[in-house]
Amino acid sequence: MTRARLILLLLGPVPIVAGALALSTWARPSSSPGVTGNHVLAADEPHREAPTSKTEVQARIESHLTVACQETAEQLRPQLGKECAVLIREPFVLAGDMSEADLDQWHQTTIAPAAKALGRSYFRKAPTLPITVLLFSGEASYDRYAKQLFNESGISVYGYYKPDRRTLVMNISTGGGTLIHELTHALIDFDFPQVPDWFNEGLASLYEQCRFKPADSGIEGLPNWRLPGLQQAIQKQELGTLEAMMAGSEFRGKNI
Repeated sequence: MTRARLILLLLGPVPIVAGALALSTWARPSSSPGVTGNHVLAADEPHREAPTSKTEVQARIESHLTVACQETAEQLRPQLGKECAVLIREPFVLAGDMSEADLDQWHQTTIAPAAKALGRSYFRKAPTLPITVLLFSGEASYDRYAKQLFNESGISVYGYYKPDRRTLVMNISTGGGTLIHELTHALIDFDFPQVPDWFNEGLASLYEQCRFKPADSGIEGLPNWRLPGLQQAIQKQELGTLEAMMAGSEFRGKNI
């Protein structure tokens, strides 16, 4: 993370978005109202990989990553069963209850361009270990596999990131915005492993609703579902200070 980017984010929209996080409900509510999806708008031009030159060190890292991705995929296949496809797109291992073509489409249109844009904008270190992306087609299969694989339930209607396993677990029927949010967590782990919660969540929240700029020129955050909560907190003068948010050990407390 470059110093210039860090200063820009501190003085820019991240504290505001992070304040909205503290006032908005991310976890699954006790009663289940309609879930509002969030989406990623494609650029006018297709994503293209830029040519790169590889050093010997880079070649060794990529070779290690290739083997690690293959091992991760082989471990996933029996755990998920025949209903799910598994696809390797380094550094990502994608899996879910859909076809390989559908998984590849999510990679081409959302995951790859988002990872490239975020890496170019914010990060110096690329992933050196596999990132597993589990994409489930609806709430029923999402709930079932979260329980089957991790004995977890009720964490979020959209999806979540498991940092100890470098794994995204997604109900992809809610849209690709949350996928990019959780992907940001996975990518920042390699570049800024000691990132504080408020910064981590604030950066990820910027792109829950977004569009890719043409000609691989980046990613643009758009207003998302957190904005009304933020506006209400400002109007009621309930928004905590930046100093309190940065100094506090519990980011998700009331009015941090």
